[in-house]
Amino acid sequence: MSGSRTALSEVWRGNGARRIARLFVIVGLIAAVVAEGYLITVLRDRIDKQTEDLRTVSLRLQSLKNERDNLHDQLSSIKKSSGGGNDGNTDTR
Repeated sequence: MSGSRTALSEVWRGNGARRIARLFVIVGLIAAVVAEGYLITVLRDRIDKQTEDLRTVSLRLQSLKNERDNLHDQLSSIKKSSGGGNDGNTDTR
């Protein structure tokens, strides 16, 4: 334990300019860690929002697909009940 205290005291020993430089480096590293944490939080929120948007779009697309299938089934049923194979094509008159 006294060895680590000695090493730490040697780091802080020296003239004022070196001490201030070390202090600025430490403050800069702390600021970088805080900024990185903030950036991670902002990106995580953005990812969560985009995930929710994609989920909403996916549900809407599935709903539209089901609606299309239902309309197709109804159209087929109407064609069968009317007895016509005519699909509304006006090329044959």
